[in-house]
Amino acid sequence: CKAGTFQDVAGASACKTSPIGTYSLVGATQYTSCPLGSYQQYSGRSVCPLCPTGTLSTAAGGSSCTPCDAGFYNDKAGASTCIVCPVGKAINSVGAEVCTPCAAGSIGPTIGLTECTECGAGKYASSGSASCSTCIAGTFSAKSAGVCTSCPAGTISIAGTADKCTSCTTGKYQNLLGGTVCKIGRASC
Repeated sequence: CKAGTFQDVAGASACKTSPIGTYSLVGATQYTSCPLGSYQQYSGRSVCPLCPTGTLSTAAGGSSCTPCDAGFYNDKAGASTCIVCPVGKAINSVGAEVCTPCAAGSIGPTIGLTECTECGAGKYASSGSASCSTCIAGTFSAKSAGVCTSCPAGTISIAGTADKCTSCTTGKYQNLLGGTVCKIGRASC
């Protein structure tokens, strides 16, 4: 029998076609199920293609591949499992080949995320972070910040609470960037 067909009865003159999800080689006496990570959507074939990246096949004899769920990815063809996105990364689409690092100002605190969480005011995170960091005294940040910014002269802030800096009150001054305390008196020229 030619490839894609088989003959399981000795002396029979006609060959049988290998069913969907299987393959057979030249002279086969039986068909073979496609292995994990591969599939065959047609009958009468001699090979089973590997499932493409972003998909998987979890059972032998598969006729199709299943896309990885959101929060999971697969970067290799022929997979039988998908990989969970690590902390600091997320993916919200199915069939992903990679997880995307969380953008600066957002975090991925757990595995398998479909979206990242924004940092609040007074906090920051670099790209791919698992947690937000607190801005030090004398700096501030708006929500979703990748860095903290020094308070300008004449203003101050307290650590971790500032989405903006506070101006010194009348009769007090702060003449440095990143101030944390207003001084009594007036700034000298």
